[in-house]
Amino acid sequence: MAAATATTGPAITVWLNGEPRQLAAPCALSEALAQWQPAGGGFAVALNEAFVPRGDYAAALLRDGDRVEVLQPMQGG
Repeated sequence: MAAATATTGPAITVWLNGEPRQLAAPCALSEALAQWQPAGGGFAVALNEAFVPRGDYAAALLRDGDRVEVLQPMQGG
């Protein structure tokens, strides 16, 4: 694990669509999404199986072990 610094804490592991990702704590969902750069602007996010409105991304702080699902809309029938 990364050592704590004056501006960030220890590293945390967050699961993005089933894959582990390391982030420096504390980390808001909006910061993580900016790092991960999901393709396109049309996506929805679930944090620990709960939908997160786009307006709440900055307030949603990620913790070690959190599960984030980035969902893309699909067309078809």
